[in-house]
Amino acid sequence: MDRWGNKPIPEVADLRPYSAQVTVSATKNTGLDQLLEAVEKALTQSLYEVTLRLPFERGDLASLLHEMGSVQAQSHTEDGIVLKVRLTHDLYERYKEYRV
Repeated sequence: MDRWGNKPIPEVADLRPYSAQVTVSATKNTGLDQLLEAVEKALTQSLYEVTLRLPFERGDLASLLHEMGSVQAQSHTEDGIVLKVRLTHDLYERYKEYRV
């Protein structure tokens, strides 16, 4: 934004490939909160929210989910470890056999 001075900010002709348009100025410290919100929204929309049941002997997978995914809830049942998680597409593909 600062580079444009008093000139109008150019418009993007086709916004369809983009999830948001945010005007940001690091010099004036404006728009940064909106940028962070837009990034968070875009990342959140690309996640799969699923419930998984892992066998107890696969605690290594549960640990990996805590490191690489976003575990919303975890409980233990007679059948194994149940996790409600938000996963990227790659992690979803890796864990989809454990879906409940």
